[in-house]
Amino acid sequence: MLPLNPARIPALYREAVNHLAAGRRAEARALLERILAVNPRFAEAQFQLGRVALAEGKPDEACAAFARAAALKPDEAAIWRSWAEAAAKGGAAASAELLRAARKARLPEPLMRQVEAALAPPARPRPSTGGAPPEALKAIVAALEKDRFAEAAAKARALLARYPSSAPAHAMLAAAEGGLGRLEAAEAAHRKAIALAPDYAEGRANFGRFLVERGRLEEGIAELREAIRLSPRLGLAWGHLALALERMGKTDAAAEAAKRALALGADGAETRLVLARCQMAQAEPEPALKTLAPLLSAKAPPLEALLLRAEALALLDRTDEAIAACDAAIGAAPDSPAPLAEKARLMQRLGRFDEAEALFRAAIAKAPEDGRAFRIFMASHRATADDPLIAEMERRWEDPAITGMNRAEFGFALAKAMEDIGAHDKVFTYLRPANAIIRARYPFDREALRRDLDAIMEACAALDFSPREIEGASDYAPIFVAGLPRSGTTLVESILAAHSAVTAGGELGLGRGAAARLVFGTGGKATAPLTEAAIAAAGREAEAAMRARFPAALRLTDKSVQTHNFLGLIRLMLPRAALVVVERDPRDSLLSMYRNLFAFGRHRYAYDLDDLAFYWREYRRIMRFWRERMPGGYHVVRYEDLVADPEAQARALIAACGLEWEDACLDFHKTKRRVDTLSLHQVRQPIYRSSMKAWERYADEIAPLLEAIEEIEAEEAAHGQ
Repeated sequence: MLPLNPARIPALYREAVNHLAAGRRAEARALLERILAVNPRFAEAQFQLGRVALAEGKPDEACAAFARAAALKPDEAAIWRSWAEAAAKGGAAASAELLRAARKARLPEPLMRQVEAALAPPARPRPSTGGAPPEALKAIVAALEKDRFAEAAAKARALLARYPSSAPAHAMLAAAEGGLGRLEAAEAAHRKAIALAPDYAEGRANFGRFLVERGRLEEGIAELREAIRLSPRLGLAWGHLALALERMGKTDAAAEAAKRALALGADGAETRLVLARCQMAQAEPEPALKTLAPLLSAKAPPLEALLLRAEALALLDRTDEAIAACDAAIGAAPDSPAPLAEKARLMQRLGRFDEAEALFRAAIAKAPEDGRAFRIFMASHRATADDPLIAEMERRWEDPAITGMNRAEFGFALAKAMEDIGAHDKVFTYLRPANAIIRARYPFDREALRRDLDAIMEACAALDFSPREIEGASDYAPIFVAGLPRSGTTLVESILAAHSAVTAGGELGLGRGAAARLVFGTGGKATAPLTEAAIAAAGREAEAAMRARFPAALRLTDKSVQTHNFLGLIRLMLPRAALVVVERDPRDSLLSMYRNLFAFGRHRYAYDLDDLAFYWREYRRIMRFWRERMPGGYHVVRYEDLVADPEAQARALIAACGLEWEDACLDFHKTKRRVDTLSLHQVRQPIYRSSMKAWERYADEIAPLLEAIEEIEAEEAAHGQ
């Protein structure tokens, strides 16, 4: 056969596609192999050869062809979908190879979810009805769907009297008993259904959800994971798992589970709300709005969707739209306190404290048993001894019906009120039990923190952190403000944001997030050694994300918590960025953490004095690591020095960020910008000294913490650190 003229390739390719469409696979294969012998980089031909192999029942060959096509055109979604179809037939090794390639290519999330869903084994068949007639089971389902629980329970019992081995009937009885509030009977029925059919994935999923609703999160998650093991495509189980993980405070994992549920067709309002809440917790307001869009377009949108929309708009600095969204929510639910509290919180963040107070008081009047409104209000309200809210909170604190997280909310609110009125001897009366409630709900894993820091240090040990710009690095120059929570990072960001060239990004987490993915990948586990090409790519990724959020910003701040763990990597990723680390007397900063309630599931170390001491030790360890590898690589602001001499310290800060001095930087407290941190009231005041040495008032209460700090400092001094 004469060599193929490259000019004939397009015509031969069209002929091969026509053969394949007509089912003439042998003819299509022959033409495609001739084409690829001349031009093996013809991605479309590789793709069609994969289709031929797949149609011939040769999944391994098909995977190889699709892999070559994807390497040539990684942005072509059809290639990845077809590869997933072939890999699902090729077994575990083929699926693992595809997933490695997909993660390396950083596919868009919707496409990645499609690939993962295609690889999941098919759902297992429903369990045997135990002889129960399908029509009778359908009648029970119909009653449950209409919340006629008594009727459903009666029908289920009658059916089980005749067919006692029907696992679905026991599961339906469990749902009916749960609806009637007969929880022990419901649990017994759930367990009976699973005992009869251990592989009943849907039954396990429903039992897992039952346990989650009872607050037995770890048990519930175990059941849900078993349901997913039995039936990886069971969207119901993924949705329930997302809710459970969110309640555990595992926001990233919850978001992934919710995305899996949606990709598998479990597109209920609850799952979308879970995902949107997680996206807001991850400071991703635009994705949250996209997640909420189908709910918001409904004739009667869920109230929570309206409130999340308002919160997302506020985070995007679309303030007028956010206020209008709050007003729309108030109009949609005039009897609910939630829209009033959300608008109050927005006014609070904007520094419009008088308006916030009126709204908070209106919300509290509608629901005086809700501790959250009290606690958030107290953040910007200075209580007086004759304030009737104190008596109201004390009554609620003594009410045995106020339990769990709601009791913790009242505890933190009362502790703040006691500080305001100078009743310092009563602060820990409320603070200690409130913290204990949170710690019990969200325990801190000390070893996980230690492992993470070890992984970061191991990944970075061989890198060169001398001042330089690696090849391909971005020239973007944001300002990263790092430090412990409650150390003064918001104050420092406010000074910077008062400069005409600086935009406050708040706790963006975009630089930190890109650095964390370098070390841990997307799965949260340590990955291969870092290359300079990957580091430069991560910097460009962070730049793109920051510019997308703040396209008009000349210099942008990011004061995300945990940035200090990745200082050196961020320095390499974005060599022109300014790095600022805020330090404060640990006795004040750690006590301040203990006195405040953070977003649920975050800063888990903050609710126990021993955990705080452990966290401080690990913080010192990672900061020592960076000091040794990049001496002088970041500017240090000591909170106490800033308070003692604001102008000198502010001038040094501005100069360290490569900016010209502006007198407005000392008038930061006059800002009109939104402030989203616990310091929302303080940053609207001139610099004050009252927060210094606050620990002295509570020295007896925090004695174990003080002793631990002294021990750590003594160890460092002994080693010349």
